[in-house]
Amino acid sequence: MKRSRRTAWYLVGVALLAGVLALSACEMLGQGPRSESKGQAPSAQAGGGQAPAAQTASTAAQPATPALIKGPASAPAQPAPAAAYKPGQVPIAMVAAAERTPEMWMEYLGIRLVETRDSSGPPAFTPNPGDLYFVTNESTTWGATNTRNNVVIIDAKTKKPIVQSQLPDEYALNFGSHSVGVSADGKWIYMPAQSGPTNSYLLVINGQTLKLHKVYQTLGRPHHINNLTSADGRELMLVVDFGWNWTGSGIYALDPEKDSIVVGGMTRADFSGHPYIVSGEVGGKYVYATVPAPTAALREKMEGYLAKIETTTWKVVQAIPVGDPIWPEISPDGKTAWVTMGGHSKVAKIDLEKGKVLDELTTGPGPWGARISLDGTKLYVADKGEAYGYGQQGRTMTVIDTQHDIATNVVPIGLTTDHIIISPDGKELWATSNADHSIVVVDADSEQVVATIKMPNDGDTHGSTFIEYRDDGKGGVVGEVVASFTGPRGSALKKQKEMLSGAKAQTIKISPKNVFFGIPSAFNPANMTAKPGEELRLVFANAGGTSGGLVAAESPALGLARTELKPGSRKTVVVKAPTAEGEFRVTNPLDPQGKPLVITIKQTARDAGTPAPAAAAPAVREVKVVAQSIAFEQKEIRLKAGERVRFVLENRDDEKHNIVAGELGLLTPDAGNGKSINYDWVVPNRRGTYKAICVYHPNMVLNLIVQ
Repeated sequence: MKRSRRTAWYLVGVALLAGVLALSACEMLGQGPRSESKGQAPSAQAGGGQAPAAQTASTAAQPATPALIKGPASAPAQPAPAAAYKPGQVPIAMVAAAERTPEMWMEYLGIRLVETRDSSGPPAFTPNPGDLYFVTNESTTWGATNTRNNVVIIDAKTKKPIVQSQLPDEYALNFGSHSVGVSADGKWIYMPAQSGPTNSYLLVINGQTLKLHKVYQTLGRPHHINNLTSADGRELMLVVDFGWNWTGSGIYALDPEKDSIVVGGMTRADFSGHPYIVSGEVGGKYVYATVPAPTAALREKMEGYLAKIETTTWKVVQAIPVGDPIWPEISPDGKTAWVTMGGHSKVAKIDLEKGKVLDELTTGPGPWGARISLDGTKLYVADKGEAYGYGQQGRTMTVIDTQHDIATNVVPIGLTTDHIIISPDGKELWATSNADHSIVVVDADSEQVVATIKMPNDGDTHGSTFIEYRDDGKGGVVGEVVASFTGPRGSALKKQKEMLSGAKAQTIKISPKNVFFGIPSAFNPANMTAKPGEELRLVFANAGGTSGGLVAAESPALGLARTELKPGSRKTVVVKAPTAEGEFRVTNPLDPQGKPLVITIKQTARDAGTPAPAAAAPAVREVKVVAQSIAFEQKEIRLKAGERVRFVLENRDDEKHNIVAGELGLLTPDAGNGKSINYDWVVPNRRGTYKAICVYHPNMVLNLIVQ
């Protein structure tokens, strides 16, 4: 009896709670009891801006509020056609995504159009063919003295601001923003205006006049804004409506070609969680979103997941568990995701085909945004500091070698940087600093800061977009988005794909000389072949630790100018193989006694059209080496000249190790703490005893005896 009574009271409580939540949702949408008249924007909240102007007649009609559903238990299980939809009778969720009207999407996602204005007028700036601009936001938070929410346009070549918006007070004064998006043709700019859970808006701004055109209101805070090419080729804008504490309209897509109407999206219920950022468009059909804990207090206490979303149906089709996922960065081939784990100060490497986390690498404190290099070999991570104990005081960018899964550099940048945008040519990284109210520009190759751009009104800046202008053939110019904080777009994306479809990058490690043990510098691999006239994309990497010093690569015969690399850095060079056959050497000019890289140019029989004879693969001998307590357990290994050897390096320490014998051209990949690596190698015909060491711990010595 007691249990039955408790059950009854529990059901009553659930019903009451459901009613309260429904009433709250209606009030947030302006569809329930409230002080304003229907069609008016809500009054200003404490700390927010003034109340928006009244709606125009063209936007007075708002979506109707659905009534409670009462019907037979045999209601249709399949989505109904749009024609069958009637407010209050058929739930929008039962209408197929492809058949929903913009009004249905707005009702489903909790979005309302506040007003539309005339944004025509003289242009705010005059771009010329060849101009490259960086469009960003300037907000009023993070200690800013700025009082107005602005769009700022920066000349990307001179790195100087050229113009800023003058938006109406009711959407600018004391409002904040986080990111800004630009339509693919540059005609429209999308920027949040945030000021509390019921007083935040998405602003649609004319990209030429910088005047306000349209205002939307949602259930939470419009946060990140991305470009998206849909499966049918439309260029859309994708907005994430974000709020840690169970608020927000999820994600929604706008069509700039149709006056920015709502054409798709997903609610928080569709995610069964809390979407934070959407990135990694793959073939137009899929995107990836991070879904962390529903509230900030739970971030480090529970896992979230990486969601694969099918944009034709707007459904999650795959979910991969990840600890505190913040930013998803997808490799150029679409096979790997790198996801920053903010509260854990790590980044996860995920195999998207298997749906499995392969590795977790330590970064700086509280990593947030990330960008991958155009060739996919580097991952740049913004160490924002948004993790327990760091107080959002991050000041660095961690650089990760994506081929060997190791951090290779830490670059000092602005305070509390959460977004990194790569320039359309891949040569620069623009890191937006919240607390320093500036943009730090880093050379992507040398990983050195080359400029700092202060915001004109001391406002904070977040995510941004590169737009390039070209001659339209009619005496004017046409704009094109070429990069956003989710990667290259348009013609820049096309060039990236052409680059990746061409010569495959070949990583060549250079080990510095070791004076203590008398080991010269060496290239690994020490030999490679190429066809006459072939384009070679060579990624040179300094394989030494911080005590190893500089290395360099040079080959006048190949047209390779002297390229120096500091410890932990790497550089990509492109050279063209000579048309004549022969051997060409790449040397380390910093070590005249160093072993060269020999590149053999040869037109093979297979290339000439003659099939190569099949040959049995030579046997491989496995040699296990254990690293423990900063020492190799094996003291010597006997090898035969010409034999194929597979080194299995098992690392039982909490520091990375490798095996290097410069005189033999041996340089294994690094084995991370607690991990093992395999490395196949052909023993050169150099009989004698040679010392092999770990370049990070030169006191670790292993004698290699070649017989």
